[in-house]
Amino acid sequence: MANLLRSPALLLLVALLSFIASSALVSGATLDVCPSPGACAYSSVTAALLAARGGDVVHVQKGNYANEATTNVIGAVISLSFVYPTNQWLTINGTLTLVGDLTLVVNAGTWPNNVILVPTGGQLVQKGNLNFVGGNARYAGSGITVQGVYKQTGNLKAVSTGATAFGAVVQLDQGTWLQDTGASVDMQLSLSNGVSFTNGGSWLQKGDINMKLDQSSNGVACLVKPNKVWVQQGRVSMTTSNFSVGISLNTGKWQGFGDINMNVLDSGSDSISCYNPTVDVVGRVLVQKNNACYTLLVPARCALKPTFCPA
Repeated sequence: MANLLRSPALLLLVALLSFIASSALVSGATLDVCPSPGACAYSSVTAALLAARGGDVVHVQKGNYANEATTNVIGAVISLSFVYPTNQWLTINGTLTLVGDLTLVVNAGTWPNNVILVPTGGQLVQKGNLNFVGGNARYAGSGITVQGVYKQTGNLKAVSTGATAFGAVVQLDQGTWLQDTGASVDMQLSLSNGVSFTNGGSWLQKGDINMKLDQSSNGVACLVKPNKVWVQQGRVSMTTSNFSVGISLNTGKWQGFGDINMNVLDSGSDSISCYNPTVDVVGRVLVQKNNACYTLLVPARCALKPTFCPA
């Protein structure tokens, strides 16, 4: 997969992320694409995109499509259906700019390990809106794994359902996530992590975060290594239920400037859980649980103290 995308293929991905529907999705033809000629109706993603009409669905099989012709088609709404991928489907070795909106739909059966991998030296620039939809996924993985740079100026949405779902929507693996002021993140997760720092990395969060967490999900999770930085400038709103945790920090550094509002729906869930991170929070923190309200005891610790509930 490391050679999946080189410079000529990057423009292809703009086409891939651009066309399938510029109006509301309706029932239409299915166009199958396989990398081997003769195995499907199309062996070229570009050819399938150019042949598709409104309401058609393009099923892209896992494989190497690096030799596509350059086609720059920009649409308003895009939906790609992945057919049983088990490894990262897209590796960005250069710079990929997503102009139109993209919905990544995972068929029942498999969530791929890293739908998008941004390796060291790579860059994903998201100008359009990006949606992840996953259901009944068997494999824990990540929507976007960032080892390079992820620049987000459009909105990011994610929904996971089913008995087991993907591991994290965004996984920072020594990479950098730059979330612009006007770019929101909305997630409804079950058995998943929203944002996971697994091996270092940094997240400059200027836009707002909204998360509904269920079935042992974590909103923001920093795991075992200390070289992680979350600079939280935007607002954070989280609802936790069924043993979920809003912010779970074992290590790393959390600098909080924006307001935080959390609603804990049951006794098995939690709002903020810390082991040994560096915490410097100056924004307003309000946690509501069991008809009572709490805030941080001191800005440098995760411990909570009672406070007055808003009228």
